[in-house]
Amino acid sequence: MAFWKKCVIGLMLMSVLTFAALLALLSNADDHLCGTYVEGDVLSPNGKLKAVSYQIDCGATTGFNTHVSIIPGGSAFEIEDRRLWGVTSFFVVESNNDPAPRTQYGGPKVTIRWISNTKLEASYDARVRVLRKDAFFAGIDIEYRYQ
Repeated sequence: MAFWKKCVIGLMLMSVLTFAALLALLSNADDHLCGTYVEGDVLSPNGKLKAVSYQIDCGATTGFNTHVSIIPGGSAFEIEDRRLWGVTSFFVVESNNDPAPRTQYGGPKVTIRWISNTKLEASYDARVRVLRKDAFFAGIDIEYRYQ
């Protein structure tokens, strides 16, 4: 095989490997480039579940936001939880550039409280922009009200 053919094949192989490494880096970007800050958590009355409010901050190009999810009661919320347990936020709000009350991390304030073992209430300011608002999540009925 001619030298130039080996060079072309080598360059193509390097390009494929570089592209694969870039994809791997980007697939984990939220874990490495974004900060997750827990604002608060509340155990259900029976202690089996925990409602957690948290913020994911990916820097100046993204707005301030607050998420709420439910995880097992005896665990601490970590960024890895979203991958391991498939944790999904059932409620997501952003500041919408309004003067609504904020958490210490900049996201809109959301107050969560358990009404019963199967019912949770999330309260928030009417000036925020709601991005997600599920009425049922992980076997729990969710009620919402303005603060």
